[in-house]
Amino acid sequence: MRHFGVSGDGLRAAAAKVDAIADRAAESPRFTVGAGLGHTALSSSVSSFAGVLAERWAEFARMTEGVARNLRGTASIYERADGEGAAGLQVGPGGEF
Repeated sequence: MRHFGVSGDGLRAAAAKVDAIADRAAESPRFTVGAGLGHTALSSSVSSFAGVLAERWAEFARMTEGVARNLRGTASIYERADGEGAAGLQVGPGGEF
């Protein structure tokens, strides 16, 4: 018989690791670029690029936080399902379910 198992503790440990990544990502890089490049069009383009990069970085940080949250939620779902399944399998007289 094949066996499938999920460890709630394992999922929570993975969530903690993802949280650490999200914490580092939340410290988004700060770019100080712009007018000091000596060329107006180049300065504008670099500033625009830096702004878009900062927005995408913040989005990455939010999504990473969501992964950790979903891992913890999945752990709870599996544990609840396991508990409900065990409660439904009561052994009766004579060892019958």
